[in-house]
Amino acid sequence: MIAFYDAAEYLYGSYLVTPSLLQYDSDPPIATDAVKWAHGRFLETAGSTNHGKLIFKPGIELDVEFEFNVVDGLTAFSATGKGLIGPTTGAVYRLSGWVTTYDAQPSKVQYIRGSVVALRGPDSRPKMELGGQEIGTVGYFDLHLL
Repeated sequence: MIAFYDAAEYLYGSYLVTPSLLQYDSDPPIATDAVKWAHGRFLETAGSTNHGKLIFKPGIELDVEFEFNVVDGLTAFSATGKGLIGPTTGAVYRLSGWVTTYDAQPSKVQYIRGSVVALRGPDSRPKMELGGQEIGTVGYFDLHLL
C-alpha cells in the first residue's frame, strides 16, 4: 500500500508547456519553453488516507481527495482538488499521475508527476480558472517531498 509520509510537506508546482514554432517543428531532443502555472504545498490531512490540502498562499487553497491504484506494477495517482473557501470556492481541478518511491521505503511517496486540468473556475469566474487560464487548460505537475 502506497502512502504519503506522515505529517510531511510536499512541494507542488504546475507548468504550462509553451513551445515556440521552431521548438514545435524540431526533432527531439530539444528544450521546450514552459511557464510556471502554480506553486504551493500539499499536506495530507492527519489521520486520513485519501484527503489533503493544496495551499498556494493564505486563503488560496484546494481541498484534495485522492487515491492510489496499482496499474501493471506501477502506482497511479488520481485526485480532484476543489475550492471550498474564500476566493477559490467552486474551482475544480483534476490531477492524474504516476508515483515514484524511495528504494529504502517503497511504500512511501517520494514524488508524483503527471497532468493537471482545470475543470471549473471559482464561483466568481466559473469559465476562468484561478491562475487566469481558460477552463480545459492542461499542464504538467510535480509533487515532491521537501
